[in-house]
Amino acid sequence: MKALIRTALQNPDRLIHEQMLISNSIYIVDISPILAEETAISGIVLTIRPFSEVEDLANELIEIRQHANHIRAQTHEYLNKLNILNGFLLLERYEEAEA
Repeated sequence: MKALIRTALQNPDRLIHEQMLISNSIYIVDISPILAEETAISGIVLTIRPFSEVEDLANELIEIRQHANHIRAQTHEYLNKLNILNGFLLLERYEEAEA
């Protein structure tokens, strides 16, 4: 951990995003320098999150994307039916439109 902080202090324009093993658990460590001027560091922000939390967020995002794709497919299917219905009405084929 000290080495990562030292690296952040020596490279003010570099953001650090590393996985670390701490007490038999994997954590994501983010270190972002706070710049007072263009190159002068006035501090750093250190964030430590359990890797499982990141995995949970990634899995939730996958589920949301799958749900969005499902809704997109349903919308496409519904629009196809509306286009067919519109075609029947334009051709004055009312019985087929009603069916």
